[in-house]
This record gives sequence, C-alpha cells and structure tokens, in this order.
Amino acid sequence: MDQDAKRHISGKKIVLVFVLLVVGLVVGSVYYTLGIVRRTVFLQYSETQMIVTLRALQSFALDHGERFPTPIEWPDALVNDGTIDELMLISPKEDGDGISYIYVPGPFTIDKTQILIYEDPKHWPKQGVLVGFADAHVEFVPFDEFDRMLAAQQSQKDD
Repeated sequence: MDQDAKRHISGKKIVLVFVLLVVGLVVGSVYYTLGIVRRTVFLQYSETQMIVTLRALQSFALDHGERFPTPIEWPDALVNDGTIDELMLISPKEDGDGISYIYVPGPFTIDKTQILIYEDPKHWPKQGVLVGFADAHVEFVPFDEFDRMLAAQQSQKDD
C-alpha cells in the first residue's frame, strides 16, 4: 500500500471518529432534554391530581358539615361519595409501595398555609416534596422547609 492510500484511510478514520463523537453528543443532549421534559410532565401531572384531590376534599367537607374526612375514611370517602375517581389518587411517580399521597387530617379550613396532602417524599428524592394546601394550591417545597411546616402544623394540632 502506498503512502497516499495510507493517508486516505487514516483521514477517513479521523472523520469517522469525529462523526461518532458528534452523534454521541447529540444523543446525550437529547436524552438529557427528554429527562427534563419527563420530570416536568410527571410533576405537572402530580400537581393536577393534587389540585383535583384538594377540591374533592373541600367539596366533601362542604357536603358533610364542614368537616374533612377522618384518616380512616380517607380516601374511600371521596371515591364512594363520587367526588373523585380512584385513579386520581395514584401518583404517576408511584413506586409500587402503594403510597402516593399522604393525607394530613385536621379541622375544616381554607387556610393557605394548612397542609392537607403531600406526595410521598420518596417520589422526588433530590428535589423536595409536592405539598397541597387547604386553599387548593400546590407547591414544591424543599425537604427541610416541609419538615418545619409539617412539625409546626402538628404542634398546633396538639395544643
């Protein structure tokens, strides 16, 4: 094989390596972007389910003498009452342990600081906790802030 043929083959190898590198970078960035989109879709789906559940809790309370369901009644009372579909109570991030949303019982209120439900904290292990409040708004709260909020609410209930 002469020198020109060797250079030609060597040049093709360099181009092939470069093309593979570019393809790898493109695939990696698309995969990363799809991961962000997937997380956002799951988060919005959970938020929507929680808002529907919060509204169902408010509706239940208004139909039952301004009282939220007890922990024993929850969530069956909402489903049996026809206030919510059973599938609304299963998080898209459900990991097989049967825990999607945790209900925090208390007196009837529409206080924007009163936690009514929150998503299983294991569903968002690096980000925080998705929390639903009595006024039917939902927030994504860092773990330490959530722990503080829940502890304060529990201590008020104990007083």
